[in-house]
Amino acid sequence: METNITRLKDRVAILGNHNQKFVRFIELHMPELVTRLEKHGKIDQVHLWTKAQNPSLEMDVVFDLGETEKEKLKFLGCYFAFQFIHLNLSAIDVLFLDLTEATDRLATYQKFMIDVGSKLRGLIASYMKKILEMYLPSELSPEFVICGVGTRTDQDDLDIGIIDDGSEKRTYLNSAVSKLSNAMFKYAVCMHMHLSEHVGEHGYTASIYEYRELLDKEIHDFVIISEMLNAAHIYGSQSLFKKFQQQITEQYYYHEDDDNRYHEGYLRGILGEVRSFLLSQMKRNKIQLKNDALRMIKNTLFALKTIFGIEHVNCWGILYELGKHDPNNEKVYVKLRESLTFLEIFRYLYQLYVVQEEEISFEYEDSEALLSNIAKTMGYKDIGVKKAEEHLLIHYYEYVQQAKDAISTLLPYMAEHLRKISIFSKLYNVAIGNNADGSSDNIAVEFVERSRFFRGTKFWDDLLDSLARDDYAFLKKFIKDLLRLSKKDTKNLIAQYVEWSSSSFFVLISLMVMIARNQHRFGDTGIFEEFNDQFLKSLTGSPDEVRRITAIFSYYPNIINDYLYYMPDRSKKHFSEKLNCEAWDKEVAVLRDRLLFLCQLHLDSSLYFKRFLNRVVQKNSHYIHLLDDVYKLQQITKGLYGEIDRYQNYTDKKEKLGEYFDVELLRVGLMCLTGAPVQIINQQFTEFSDTYIRTLFDICKAEVDGELGKKIATKDLLAIFVAGGHAREQAFVDDWDMLFLLDSDDEHIRNYGNKIASRMNSQITRRAILPHYRLADVFGHYVTKNDELYQYLSSDSESVFIDKSQVLGSRMIVGSHTFLTSFYEKIITPNIFDRADEYIKQMIKEIHDRHRQINHLEVSDQNVKEGIGGLRDIEMTLLIYKAKYKLHQPITVDLFYELRKVVPEYREEFTELMEAWAFFETLRDTYRLTASLEDELQPEYLQRSAYIMGFKDDERSAVEKLMYTYQMRKSQSNKIVQKVIKKLA
Repeated sequence: METNITRLKDRVAILGNHNQKFVRFIELHMPELVTRLEKHGKIDQVHLWTKAQNPSLEMDVVFDLGETEKEKLKFLGCYFAFQFIHLNLSAIDVLFLDLTEATDRLATYQKFMIDVGSKLRGLIASYMKKILEMYLPSELSPEFVICGVGTRTDQDDLDIGIIDDGSEKRTYLNSAVSKLSNAMFKYAVCMHMHLSEHVGEHGYTASIYEYRELLDKEIHDFVIISEMLNAAHIYGSQSLFKKFQQQITEQYYYHEDDDNRYHEGYLRGILGEVRSFLLSQMKRNKIQLKNDALRMIKNTLFALKTIFGIEHVNCWGILYELGKHDPNNEKVYVKLRESLTFLEIFRYLYQLYVVQEEEISFEYEDSEALLSNIAKTMGYKDIGVKKAEEHLLIHYYEYVQQAKDAISTLLPYMAEHLRKISIFSKLYNVAIGNNADGSSDNIAVEFVERSRFFRGTKFWDDLLDSLARDDYAFLKKFIKDLLRLSKKDTKNLIAQYVEWSSSSFFVLISLMVMIARNQHRFGDTGIFEEFNDQFLKSLTGSPDEVRRITAIFSYYPNIINDYLYYMPDRSKKHFSEKLNCEAWDKEVAVLRDRLLFLCQLHLDSSLYFKRFLNRVVQKNSHYIHLLDDVYKLQQITKGLYGEIDRYQNYTDKKEKLGEYFDVELLRVGLMCLTGAPVQIINQQFTEFSDTYIRTLFDICKAEVDGELGKKIATKDLLAIFVAGGHAREQAFVDDWDMLFLLDSDDEHIRNYGNKIASRMNSQITRRAILPHYRLADVFGHYVTKNDELYQYLSSDSESVFIDKSQVLGSRMIVGSHTFLTSFYEKIITPNIFDRADEYIKQMIKEIHDRHRQINHLEVSDQNVKEGIGGLRDIEMTLLIYKAKYKLHQPITVDLFYELRKVVPEYREEFTELMEAWAFFETLRDTYRLTASLEDELQPEYLQRSAYIMGFKDDERSAVEKLMYTYQMRKSQSNKIVQKVIKKLA
């Protein structure tokens, strides 16, 4: 005997400490039970040291051995402890064996979980039956049934519901259940009577009538309804259980051509719960065994079983049936079954080996080591430096994400089902003119009336989808009906909508975005602003609100981004203030800070920058979570560029190249907004822009070759130059001055180049950049021959002077060194370098004429480009010196360094001019990103630029300091310009 108990204790030692409860109970009562068995000659009828095949029959034997109520409870409890331990240990042994031979590990896990659940439920049911027989004589018993409504393998508690016939005998039943609960708590597993906490007023039980009384009023607790749908018979009246299913749970199933109000309400509630779990973020330092994915999976399955009329309560059974009913999604159900299986066995083994909790914390160094036994039981091994438990955790996170991906695929399908069967479908028909009765109901008012039954539900994707259908006819009718009311009634009705959606911010924010996005369809009605004002007033700034809003931001960042885009600045500030409160945990705090950063971007950014931000977010919404990490964005753009070669289709290649350009512009813009030096900004902007043009040329060239059916060899004959701001390597230009040049008289090559240029033009325009072809206006072709250009520039016409400056300041993007050498020899040298005196005279005259014009107008000179001493003056001065000394460098910072060598007597002047140029460039860049693409500065919009450039508020405002520095730099720049050009005048 001592050897048996020692062996048992050694084996149980591998399990969690909570199992010691059963060991201690065995040690305490086993000797007396064995003595009694031997006394009555029944020791061979009861298995104590091995697993019993029929625990129910053996419990009858043990029960009869007790002479008093206390003895019966002790003996039954002792026997239950034996069998409970054997069940778990035997299951683990079988799992080890099966995994040694298994080719499909997940199938083995699934079989294990189904077997354990069935045996555990059977053992518990047998125990409950004996206890109730003791406390509830048949003549005092009402008709009743006990249902299991939780997971079969739960060992920490047993979720049950008890349904009775509502007769006066329920008093005896409740008394017996109370004693059963005490016995279960002391000797077996704790009972949790979840349903009884919400239904009925008579202790532990409720009748079918009481369920109907509660649930007929409105959709109530969706979790409770799910438990009813998942109810499995444990003990009691089969007929009463069937009646309960027919009269209560059946109404939550879909019935064609019948009243599906309860079915619709349940779906709206439970899918809202599913969405909440989808939106939730996994914790960085802990695992939540149910909330990470299991609850979400099961709620999805309960929703689908009501749609397809599946009666199974076992989740694996539901999934197999779903594959038959919905073959189009069979692969999705397989993925869901894999996740369910892995996560269920992980949870079961954790609670068996470690502790009966739903949360695993990794805040301590040895936390992962606690999972070692679980990993090895599941067939994982140490590989190299990686422990088995590390591999287990990687798979855990993968299966959670796999479940989320599968459910995200199924949600639109369930939303479409809702749209078709909804009681709100009539409102949709009214909106699109299909109402048979000719009703002219106000759908905005009627929706609020109809939605009262669905109070508290969160899922309205079908409604949002309907609002967007049929050219937004439903949305237009909704807005029209809102405006039919008086201003006071409209305001009150909108307040009801805000209150209605208080349980789901996602629905309201999505609705507001849809209204704002489609205002052009029904005019600027102010409806968005009214919705938004009332929503913001309803916010309290609580941590729970922050959690809910950041959850939407995490999973649907494009919705939040669009919402901020349409929101007035005053509202953005209010919204930011509400978000800027204490967060409950680190993950929420991280998301909150990212959202606040996005709010600040929308507050401080120009339409130009927000256009690229929105384009990137619409294409790849998850990039929004990288806005505070430009290094990761740069890694992404490298990947995007590398992906181009994977595509065979030229349209796809151009699309991916455009995506690369947009993300790069966003990245460099973020660098500028956070104060990166202008030299770095210009260099990186120019680098990706040049890469875009070169790659676009290659793609369009290959596309034209494909259409012609042959490759055209242009050798060193064709080149692309850029002029203007892009040539000067200025960032955030909204137009590109482009020159397509051909060093040949071959018209076939010109036509070929024209086709390439035409295709490039359409793609560049899609990037919100306006390409200019000044020479095309002169010669009638995108491609200009060098001989034509030479003849044109040799003219003495004053209008040609502008083109000379453009050509002299140009920079080659596509072409060979041979072409560039020929370009300077045939075009620049004879027309500009050899006639430098004439060109310089014209340039100096242009500077003085422009200054006189500015002074004559007697207006504030706030134009950073055209103003006296501004960027234009500096650039023209550089062109003058470039012509004078026959320099080939483009108008960039490199030219300043070259001039300090070539004209040493003006070394200091060119250094100061370079500093002024850098200041103006920085000011221009930040102003373009925060205020406007205009070069005319408006002081009231300069605050963000001032902060970015390092100016701070103290005795004087940052803007005042910026403007003072700007004027001082302009004055210094003008003096230097006048000084250095005077020498050449």
